[in-house]
Amino acid sequence: TRTVRGDDGADKSFVDVLLQSMKVLAIDQVADVSKDSPTVVKSVTLEASTKDAQKLTLAAGAGQLSLALRQAAASKGEMTERVTLSDLTGETPADVAARQAELDKKAAAEAEAAAERKRAEDKIAGLTQAVERVGSRLDELGKVKIAPIVMAAPQPVVKEVVKYVQPEPPARATIGVFRGVKLETYDVPRQP
Repeated sequence: TRTVRGDDGADKSFVDVLLQSMKVLAIDQVADVSKDSPTVVKSVTLEASTKDAQKLTLAAGAGQLSLALRQAAASKGEMTERVTLSDLTGETPADVAARQAELDKKAAAEAEAAAERKRAEDKIAGLTQAVERVGSRLDELGKVKIAPIVMAAPQPVVKEVVKYVQPEPPARATIGVFRGVKLETYDVPRQP
């Protein structure tokens, strides 16, 4: 197992099979009756040709060596190929980058939608305050009473007329509509 840096600067890990059908001569073991758990093996002695020994020595310096046990009846080697990280997941680095770009795009869209909702809520809050101010002003105007005028003895020449003038309604009205539990307000022209 080894890791190399590719042309694009990314590290790429892979596993190659170096030797097959090697005869195992000895395995490191510790015979200790006082211990209940097994001891991790630190060395394995294999029967190898000079060239195979050179391969093992070079591979030990280039990466990490692992030993895989095969069936006892499997004496011949089999065809092998290099295994990479993309074989584990079935994805290439381009697939991973595309998926990450899609996730980033979705996160940006959700952030934009949240900002739009915040702007709409702020606008609704402002409209609600304006409606409350107009309602308070209308309540104040509705409570205004005209004080009666007390006149002295009527004089035939002077005549006073008191006329109540209805205040003119505003040109626009704010209408509130409940959609579920949410109040939506609309500023519309008042109908005559």
